[in-house]
Amino acid sequence: MHIPIKTSNIVFFLIIFLIWVGCTDSGTKNKTETNSIKTETERFQEWMKLKFERELTNDPELQSRIGRKDLQSQLTDITEKAETERFSRKLYDLKELEQFDTVSFDAQTSFSFTLYRYWLKKEIENEHFRYFSYPVNQIHGIQNELPAFLLNFHSIANEEDASAYIQRLKGFETKINQLVDILNLRAEKGILLPKSIFHYLYNDCENLIGDKKSLDESIFVLDFISKLKNLKIDYLKKISLTLSLKETIRLFVIPSYRHLLTHLKELEKKAPSEPGVWQYDEGKEYYAFTVKYYTGTNLTPEQIYQIGIHQVEKLQEELQELKNKTGFKGTMNDFFHFIRTDEQFFFTENEEGKKEIVSRFRNILDSMSYQITNLVPDAPHSDILVKPVESFRESSAVKVFYEPGNEVGPKPGIFYINLSLLQDIPVYEMEALAYHEGVPGHHLQESYKRELKELPEFRRYLLDIPSYSEGWALYAEQLAKELGFYKDPYSDVGRLLMELWRACRLVVDSGIHYFKWPREKAIQYLKDNTCYTDAACARAIDRYSVMPGQAVAYTIGYLKIKELREKAQKELGDKFEIRHFHDLILKEGPIPLYMLEEKVNRWIIEMRRKGRAGN
Repeated sequence: MHIPIKTSNIVFFLIIFLIWVGCTDSGTKNKTETNSIKTETERFQEWMKLKFERELTNDPELQSRIGRKDLQSQLTDITEKAETERFSRKLYDLKELEQFDTVSFDAQTSFSFTLYRYWLKKEIENEHFRYFSYPVNQIHGIQNELPAFLLNFHSIANEEDASAYIQRLKGFETKINQLVDILNLRAEKGILLPKSIFHYLYNDCENLIGDKKSLDESIFVLDFISKLKNLKIDYLKKISLTLSLKETIRLFVIPSYRHLLTHLKELEKKAPSEPGVWQYDEGKEYYAFTVKYYTGTNLTPEQIYQIGIHQVEKLQEELQELKNKTGFKGTMNDFFHFIRTDEQFFFTENEEGKKEIVSRFRNILDSMSYQITNLVPDAPHSDILVKPVESFRESSAVKVFYEPGNEVGPKPGIFYINLSLLQDIPVYEMEALAYHEGVPGHHLQESYKRELKELPEFRRYLLDIPSYSEGWALYAEQLAKELGFYKDPYSDVGRLLMELWRACRLVVDSGIHYFKWPREKAIQYLKDNTCYTDAACARAIDRYSVMPGQAVAYTIGYLKIKELREKAQKELGDKFEIRHFHDLILKEGPIPLYMLEEKVNRWIIEMRRKGRAGN
């Protein structure tokens, strides 16, 4: 029904409405001006959250790593199209980022802004060298990280999770096909792994194919059954799920790895006989980029080489002094031969020896955990497990490494030991290895990150600064000495030998990739300057061959942290408090070395102004 309204009434109400809008707009404007700082800060924080959620949507594996289950049945797309889209998103993000009014940010938000811009620019610059990386390799290759991901990060709390596990195994077929495609793209551009690497990859594939084993011995079957064990579902349903899993392995996983193995054997025929990215067009430029990428500095390959030479000479002099303290009579070469071959320094290569080394590492970490409050003011609480490396990746894995946990459960961090390399883990190295990978090294770092809930997610989960993380872990080895550990002089020798080993990396890494060293020359350099076996030196050079630039991050990061500590101690004198210095280093999560230096410099000024350190 239509009800007529007088025109005069319409005009009256329109005037009232316009007056109200004008008042409201004026009030809103004044309110916005009053709260402009908060609004811009909040807007940027919301922007970071949105970008992180978008990254998770496009990376189901990252979701699982941080304990989320939204895309539990999927694997991350690694196609050329997906990589191009990731790059496009970063370009767009950088454009958006530059639109924020940073003048109005509070200090912490400004710090996050600088970090986000640093990260985006680094990733965008890396795009120019997209095809120079080796997606299949013996250290962090997709072919061995994919199974390890499923075992370590796909939790099963219900039937839906179990079905998603099986679905992910089916996805191995697609993912391996994607991997073959991106390997072909690199091969077309002349970028191939050196021949010395392929035997590691064959072992990885053959272990997962498992021709000599029944499906009941498959790592996936054993893992699946273990995860189903305490699940409250019908017994017959568990049997049905397990049978479905086995069928999936037979139809999807094994054929996929056969396909990859066949393809790798074809690629080996074209592979270069020597390592080194210098062989490729723009190869030297790529190596110079990796040095900056991994160290977060402007150091050149030539400077990296010279720093390495200097550090090797310095550490060998210190080692001579430690040798004398042990009471050993003879030359340094005699000493190297002694500690490399004497049975007292090695575990027996049997089940008893394997159990003993796991137990010994556990005891070392437990002893250090009681001292952690002497290193940081508020030690985070996070468990660490000591576990053998899974059998399928023993042939390619390094001797020990650390795998971070997550907040769900919470899932503890894992200190992995490669029990197939007992002869590469002498007793005198065990303390330094435990402190580096565990506490107060990587595990303490990761525990800090886990508890820093106020930090934006990208800083906790996406940002990776190797010179910071590895520099701290190498610094952690020295911290243990300051706390009174390494009571056995040979353990202190082990600490120094490991520092020397990292210094040698600067020489051989730049040698291989920039100065055109043959593989044998690099191996010989390690043999001449360290105590390690021929096999260990060869494996190390093979590692550096597939990860150009990464190995130099350890010493460069350590030297910077050490330099900053010495500066703070000198300028603050008795006002310097070591625990608060460490808290300063750890509480922001991973940051580039130049930002770390700026932060320490500001802290020194603040402490001097306050009149006493740590308050």
